[in-house]
Amino acid sequence: MVGRIILSIYFLLICYRPLAQVKKPVVHFSFEQADFKKANEGNYVLRSAGGECTIKPVSGIKGEGVRFEGKNCLVSSNILNAVTGDAFALAFYFKGNRFEFVSYPKQHFAVSFDYPYFSFTISTRQQGKIVREFYKTELTGSGAQSYDHYNDGNWHSVVFNFSSRLGRREIWADGILINEPTAVLPKGKTVLFEPFDGFKQNFQLDELKLFNQYLDSTSIREFSGNPQKSHLTSSLDTAQYAPGFPNYSVSLLNQLKRFPAPRYASGHGLHRNVSWMDINYLSERTANTAVEIETEMYKRWHYYLDVPLLRSDTTTAARIYNDTSTVPGALVRLANRQPSWDYSVISMQAQIQPRHAGYNSDKPFISSQQLPDKNYLRGKEGKPIIVNGRKILSPLMDKKIMVQDAETVRFYLNQLTRNLKRPPALITENGEVFGAAYRENLLRQDPLVWEDFQKSRLTRTEYFGKFQQEMEEQFRSVVMKGMPKTTLFSIFQVSAVQPDFWGAYKFRRSVNRMPDGSIRSTPDFYPYTPANWQLAIGPYNGYGMIARGRVIEISLGDTDFSPFVAAGWLDEKDNIRPAQWLALLKSMVMLGADFFYVGYFNVTGPGGKWPNGVGPYDPKGYAYQVAIPGYAQAIRSQVSEFFGEGRLLNPSSQFRFTASSINDLVLVRKVHDAWLIYGSIQPNSNQAANVPDSRVTTIELEQKKISFPIRRQGSMFILKAIDKANPVFYQIDAWHELTHPYFWSGNLELEAENMSVEEGIATIETNASGTLDFSAFTSFRNMRTGARLSYMFDGMEQLQFKTATLSLWEKGSKPVEIAWKLGKHTGSWKGIPEKTVVIQLTGNGKLELTLKSGTMKLDKIVLKP
Repeated sequence: MVGRIILSIYFLLICYRPLAQVKKPVVHFSFEQADFKKANEGNYVLRSAGGECTIKPVSGIKGEGVRFEGKNCLVSSNILNAVTGDAFALAFYFKGNRFEFVSYPKQHFAVSFDYPYFSFTISTRQQGKIVREFYKTELTGSGAQSYDHYNDGNWHSVVFNFSSRLGRREIWADGILINEPTAVLPKGKTVLFEPFDGFKQNFQLDELKLFNQYLDSTSIREFSGNPQKSHLTSSLDTAQYAPGFPNYSVSLLNQLKRFPAPRYASGHGLHRNVSWMDINYLSERTANTAVEIETEMYKRWHYYLDVPLLRSDTTTAARIYNDTSTVPGALVRLANRQPSWDYSVISMQAQIQPRHAGYNSDKPFISSQQLPDKNYLRGKEGKPIIVNGRKILSPLMDKKIMVQDAETVRFYLNQLTRNLKRPPALITENGEVFGAAYRENLLRQDPLVWEDFQKSRLTRTEYFGKFQQEMEEQFRSVVMKGMPKTTLFSIFQVSAVQPDFWGAYKFRRSVNRMPDGSIRSTPDFYPYTPANWQLAIGPYNGYGMIARGRVIEISLGDTDFSPFVAAGWLDEKDNIRPAQWLALLKSMVMLGADFFYVGYFNVTGPGGKWPNGVGPYDPKGYAYQVAIPGYAQAIRSQVSEFFGEGRLLNPSSQFRFTASSINDLVLVRKVHDAWLIYGSIQPNSNQAANVPDSRVTTIELEQKKISFPIRRQGSMFILKAIDKANPVFYQIDAWHELTHPYFWSGNLELEAENMSVEEGIATIETNASGTLDFSAFTSFRNMRTGARLSYMFDGMEQLQFKTATLSLWEKGSKPVEIAWKLGKHTGSWKGIPEKTVVIQLTGNGKLELTLKSGTMKLDKIVLKP
């Protein structure tokens, strides 16, 4: 009898336990009913409560769901009225790139998904005051902690879980708790709600449930359809780092030699890039290595020779320039041995010592703080105004002071050219001696300056910009006196970027005038970290900040610009990686960049120590930063017509086109009836799988929807015949790979569409998924008898090839004869072509292919050494 009783109790416990785990919502919208806007449980209905809003049924995760669409759309639900205690869980499935659920009129409660985070905001009453407590978890990792994990066009679950008793505020996504520890709350807080609540943004929704209790992990995973315990993982994408990372195994020089060369169109005429990476650090202060690196950079990577401009007295400068065991001396000898090679120098007004040139000052006059009082802002009593312990230069200062600094810089230049027997091709001044435009409250403190400012009828940035213009033009005129007209001069950060901060660009712009009369702005594009690609973090400019400045600059007629660029100078795990950096520099090319000032700054940390505790960061880790600008610039050389005659579209949106995802960066240029389309996927961290390697995005162009694939390393296409039944669409940078360039293929892959037609007929045709749907496409040259194609890059003359593999769009049915020429060597191939034709080659130089007989649809050619 006792055994039976125990057995019965055990049976009841078995039956009771699963019943205790059943969580029933107080509100449930399944959207399966005839009136799909009405809740299954609870007397609640979805209603449009603001904006141009529509609620439509769609195919859901289980049967049907709904889509919210419209401008400023707000869909009222009022479901939070069902919360009666101090615990609740809001759960649903969503599809889209953002959503928001808020209480109103006041947003005491809000949850959201946006780029790149989930957020969970509550308001509580504390000591008689309402305190709004915002929390968000950044989606900068991989898997469930990546924004793109949810922005993939599929359904995803999310649960916002709260318990006052437990002090828990949790965000679960796809059955995984993605909270940081900072989300934990003090126990006992009661959440405040408002009379109304609802959804904002355009997205799709299904299985909306509100629970009047805190959900356990098992219930959440069951709701999410993910019953197994999952964990967040993270790892760096090591294919984006130099070989051996983190213990690099290949020198910077050997990496540069191994990287595939950029493909500059022959005779392109673009200015060379300028190295601001300091050859002392690149070469690790070894003279012979410095010569080898600079030779490689000049020949293959389209840089000027970088010759250090010594800020030394005459005796010291002569000794160093004539000592070929020093880096400067070795580079002077290299430049003298190569008289046709152009070189650049960097001047640093902020670091000069006028005493070297015979003046009585060890600091630049402009920043010495020892000038007569009339050169500083002065108060009513006539004494200099002190701000942060320093006197402030007056816009009414004596302009001759700038002449003394300029003559010191010219003194240093003369010391160099006495040893290097020709003038530099380019002089770049670092500047940074004036700082931000003065605020009006500072100008007011000097009666004379305030009177002059009011008489000028200029804005404060225009007034300061005019002052800078006068000083900088004075500086330039002295430094450039006697220099040939071909020598370029520029000053760092002369741009319309952050126009409320700097002196007005419309005054300063003329200092960077080129010999042909054109003007180049010189903003700094230092995004610094992957997440900063979009706008800016503090002084570190992302794409959007540069683009805003370019809107102003282009409106003034400055269609080209030459930005200072750097992918970061922290520990390499934090710097922007090669694929993203290539994509971002392509976006700069689209904005009009025709050459780059390429920087890397081995900055010191607190106490003058290097951040890594050892010394300058290992150049083997950042060798890619030397190479990537050349890859981007070379693309411009191949499509010059889109820049000389074309225009950049969409200035009202900082030139960005709205695409399928927030982190799809898309720009378009147009010339005549052709479009140059650029697109990239921007990651916000260096975590592996933070974003997909590629995906299809869609934009609207000329009132038409156009879909095409984009990549992390950026993709650039040419589109023609948009109004025809068979538009032409082909890629110009398909050979750019995703990894660190050390791991790129050593083959030379040529798309037939990018080859020149020397004679005959070889039209470009595109086979696509549909009209203007290039989600999956192949373009090719339809060659007729007599068609001759060629391809030649600058620096390609010495490349040796043994085979050419021709990929055809379709297998041939009749015999063809193909003649080839590689430099001085020739040969031919005859037969019925398969989808692939392999031709044995010899020689080097310009490649030509001639179809002597038959027809052939040529897709691409792969040349193998």
